[in-house]
Amino acid sequence: MHDLPRDTMRCILVSAHGDDINKLIYMSNEYPKPIRKKGEVLIKVRACSLAPDKVIVEFELPRPLNGLAEYISVKEKLIELAPKSVTLMEAAALPSSALSAMVASKKLVRPGDRVLVLGGSGGVGCFFVQLVKIYGAEYVACTTSSDTMSTLGVDKVINYKIMNWWEDEELRSGRPFDLIVDLAEGRKAWKKATSSKLLSRKGHFLAFTADDPLIEIHNFRQTFSAVGPMMWRSFWTKLWPFTPTYTCLGDWLEPKPGRLAEVARLVDNGMKVVLDPVSPLTFNEADVRLGFDLMKQRRAHGKVVISIQE
Repeated sequence: MHDLPRDTMRCILVSAHGDDINKLIYMSNEYPKPIRKKGEVLIKVRACSLAPDKVIVEFELPRPLNGLAEYISVKEKLIELAPKSVTLMEAAALPSSALSAMVASKKLVRPGDRVLVLGGSGGVGCFFVQLVKIYGAEYVACTTSSDTMSTLGVDKVINYKIMNWWEDEELRSGRPFDLIVDLAEGRKAWKKATSSKLLSRKGHFLAFTADDPLIEIHNFRQTFSAVGPMMWRSFWTKLWPFTPTYTCLGDWLEPKPGRLAEVARLVDNGMKVVLDPVSPLTFNEADVRLGFDLMKQRRAHGKVVISIQE
């Protein structure tokens, strides 16, 4: 325990814009505790899962990095009880990754669909491969170097270190996919999906990553350069009947009241929460850097979780 004044807390601060998280973050032991505003609740944070931070767009710096703080103030209408069937460390993996995968699956998956998830063993992918089956997919394939995906109900695993997914004979001999979810590759995946005809002409390509997965965004020009081509692709493919529909993340993935409760019900009904073997990491600078480094190098299999306080 840390005997700090009641109006301060420990937190990870991000100090500047950039792509090297190791150079941008540091631990503060005396940062002002957030003040609860009207309609908000001040929460004592027990655990926080990490998300890739290659893109950092902050206008008031330094400031706490997401939930890596002992306390956080959030809107009351977005608060839900954690699932009863998992630990708080596992529950911390749900609000971002499982929520995104659930909303996207409900919107795009239809009974009998064939789905390919590129980057299936990452934090979002581990939920996606389960949820598309829950919402009716008949066949699910994924790319990964992990050997644990069969326990999540995946029908076909392609080790991307050995085989290019667009050259796999089993995939090429089957019916084209109705949905391809890109969590790892960027524009190359869209080009391969369409040129190989592995994606149905009436299918959907869902991009969770930018055209360049390692893009840096520090200003409006870079924002337009990164997002502009994706938005244009999303626009024209909806109008052109002879090509699959390209979809990038939009407002429909924003948190809304009731969505986390639905995620909790899915977990209590059997959806598995997969944590990377390093989890939980300790709440200090070295372990936070280690967690981000795992994701930067794409070596995380499941969610990376930081234990903030008991």
